[in-house]
Amino acid sequence: MEKTEITLYLNGKKVSILADPMQRTVDLLRSDFHLTGTKEGCGDGDCGACTVALGSWEEETFVYRAVASCILPVAKLQGKSLVTVEGLASMGALHCIQEAIIDTHGAQCGFCSPGFIMSFFSLFAMTPVPTIEDVEIALQGNICRCTGYEGIKAAALKMIGYQGKAQFVPDLIRECEQKVRLLSQKVESNDYVTPTDKKELLEALLTRTDATLVSGLTDLAVAYHNKGSLPTSIIDLSHVQESSRIYTDAEGLHLGAAVPLERLVSNEMVLGHLPEFVKLKKLMASKQIRNVATIGGNIANASPIGDSLVLLAAANAVVVSIDPQGSMHERPLRSFYTAYKQTLMGEHEVILEVLVPPLPPSASLTFQKTGKRSAVDIATVNSASLMVRTGKTIKAWDLCFGGVGPTIVLLDLGKEQIDVDTPITVMKEIAARCAESVNPISDVRGSASYRSHLVASHILSHFLVQTGKEEIL
Repeated sequence: MEKTEITLYLNGKKVSILADPMQRTVDLLRSDFHLTGTKEGCGDGDCGACTVALGSWEEETFVYRAVASCILPVAKLQGKSLVTVEGLASMGALHCIQEAIIDTHGAQCGFCSPGFIMSFFSLFAMTPVPTIEDVEIALQGNICRCTGYEGIKAAALKMIGYQGKAQFVPDLIRECEQKVRLLSQKVESNDYVTPTDKKELLEALLTRTDATLVSGLTDLAVAYHNKGSLPTSIIDLSHVQESSRIYTDAEGLHLGAAVPLERLVSNEMVLGHLPEFVKLKKLMASKQIRNVATIGGNIANASPIGDSLVLLAAANAVVVSIDPQGSMHERPLRSFYTAYKQTLMGEHEVILEVLVPPLPPSASLTFQKTGKRSAVDIATVNSASLMVRTGKTIKAWDLCFGGVGPTIVLLDLGKEQIDVDTPITVMKEIAARCAESVNPISDVRGSASYRSHLVASHILSHFLVQTGKEEIL
């Protein structure tokens, strides 16, 4: 891919560089700018050693998002403010976050420390007085191999104690926030195009039939790096205006396909419509990934273990897409997948949004996930349950399971004539029978037998929670 000009603010200073749009940001920082504070550990976006902060305007608010630079293409820096650990110190004095890490013995070998510091920076820059839960969520994507987390947690407590007295964003970096408004977000390249509306998108789809469609790239970037090969032509969907909105109307909740997952799990409108989405903040990927990965990419990736997929499918979500000829398509997510990694979409068809209709009256929606770790892990089994009740009568009960087959698995328990007072022993029998019908897969994350037990356990757990008996769990 030919080199193109990328303009950004790096640690408060405007820079323009010629770079391959698909070059990794961690390589640019270390090799081109010699900013070696940013480390590479896993190279897959999992360990947090390469964490940097990406600043940009989201509507009328300037935000700093922690991102994994090892899977962030340089093209994503266009028109942004990039902050590395070297940009925090001022006039030879350490930043208050760096001082707190030192004072509380939060660093030993120091390899992971820059990543922790940048995750802290992104958190405290946006939330000067976070809760301990906020801190834990912010650091889920950062792994420390030798120091231990007590000193790091103590550093967080010390910073919370500042309660806004400290200056979390250095003056030089804050001063460039308004200047970022003047920069274009578009990458001007023959090989990497960033359509900003539906008209430009259709033009790109018709004229670049060999291009690879990308959005957040959190999954594809790993594959490209591991295989050592990159696409020669890219259409980046993350700037399309029609796919960047969250709104509600009479049809329901509209989730733009280009909206990053972190915005969804933190958006009051989304949580008002789908309260269970807040669980994804703790259970789905890490903040560094959610800040970049999009809901459209999560759906189009067609993984049978996508955490958002089972939740949206249970909620009867509809995938709204457009083909290169401009024809719109609406397909229920429950029937969107035809086989492993296969969907109903045609070639170069693009998801514009996900429509979640209002839940039926007296309906409840719950989500569960079981993995080897409580966070930043792929599910062994995940599930979502939509139960509609009238008094003690369960009128309808649909469950969606991920991780048990090549696509989402749907179960209809409404036909089981279950009510709120169904004995637990009977529910266990029904759950076991339903689990046997699933015929789950075996892989490195769990055997078919183990997954079958998990399916039964999830069914029983959903029942207890949705009928108000969660104290039995």
